[in-house]
Amino acid sequence: MSSINRRELMVLTGAALAAGVCGCASNGGAAGDAWTGPLRFELGPVSAIKQGVDARWEKSGGFFLVREGAKIFAVSAICSHKHCPLILKGNEYLCDCHGSTFTLAGVVQQGPAFRSLQRFGLAVDAAGNLSLDRTRVFEESQWGEAELKIKAL
Repeated sequence: MSSINRRELMVLTGAALAAGVCGCASNGGAAGDAWTGPLRFELGPVSAIKQGVDARWEKSGGFFLVREGAKIFAVSAICSHKHCPLILKGNEYLCDCHGSTFTLAGVVQQGPAFRSLQRFGLAVDAAGNLSLDRTRVFEESQWGEAELKIKAL
């Protein structure tokens, strides 16, 4: 086993410090990497869900509830780029941090984000009440599994 000299030690230490600083600086979002709020939400009767986007849980739950015809789904209100909070602006979600935009379904329209938004699992109990579980996460290829299909109301 060979030993390293003082110069090599300084270079290695500097490289390690630079990597640590870059790693911390790359977080980029006020929201952080992981959701720290509640994981389950009672959303009320399915019959009360109106067409369009319901932003009531945008901040408290980190999701938008969307009804399109006979489909209901919950799309993340956290940008897939650097985890900044999204806002509903007209017919799209906007990331104020870096300018990414997404369709109401959660598909990227403009980067720097390149991944669609996640969706969360929904369920209806016997009484017709809707609930959301943030631990059930669906990427775009699984969105059909995350959609709740309802009978016409």
